[in-house]
Amino acid sequence: MFEAKEYISWRLKAHGKAGVQAPFLFRLCHEVLSQKNVVKISAPFEKIRQNLLSDKREIHVADMGAGAKTESSNIRSVSYITSTSAKAKKWAETLHRLAEDLQPKTIIELGTSFGISGMYLASAIPNGKLITLEGCANIAEIARENFRKANINNVEIRIGNFDSTLPQLLKSVESVDFVYIDGNHTEEATLRYFSWLKDKASENTVLIFDDIHWSEGMKNAWKQIIDDKSVTLTVDLFQIGLVFFNPGLSKQHFNLTI
Repeated sequence: MFEAKEYISWRLKAHGKAGVQAPFLFRLCHEVLSQKNVVKISAPFEKIRQNLLSDKREIHVADMGAGAKTESSNIRSVSYITSTSAKAKKWAETLHRLAEDLQPKTIIELGTSFGISGMYLASAIPNGKLITLEGCANIAEIARENFRKANINNVEIRIGNFDSTLPQLLKSVESVDFVYIDGNHTEEATLRYFSWLKDKASENTVLIFDDIHWSEGMKNAWKQIIDDKSVTLTVDLFQIGLVFFNPGLSKQHFNLTI
């Protein structure tokens, strides 16, 4: 119900690519975000998704964040987890196009799940590396199976609470290039991760936050990120939010339909 109300509010403020005039965002909309730009490698990833959706295996899930909205049990089927947590094809392809365009050396992903979004991200940077963080070992093991099936080898999975694994990772890098945050959807955790990541941001960094209209807390976190002085351009696509730090860009915020 919350997301439905949020969507109505967001849609009233949103505009399409035709209304964009800022050069950086214009190119991003027409050359990268546009659904006309077909992702040709989707078929094997979507086959894996379909297999997961029919997989009735039950696993124990260690929830370290907000958890599932409708499921209280920690024993869940692979099909249920896939249906509630895997990024839809449209948005997985959007992530792929962004990564393919920006060509970061390293992508950091918070929330591996079963590896669907990771496949799309890692395949976009064949000369780069995806480091994906997952809190649940049982989920990570299935993700490893899926990366093998997809013949994707440029992925490293790190297991543990993000509050431990993310700081450890950030200590080993001078800056972050491209980060996709899709885990622990609480206001406090989202702002904590943002604070750590912005300290490692450069003018080329992009942070992508998932489920920014998932709850009142995520909505509040997203607003604070937009208003942060270190951030320049922000783009709200409803399902995901893009955050740029390039000082050459004007401090602007856009709600866009793609």
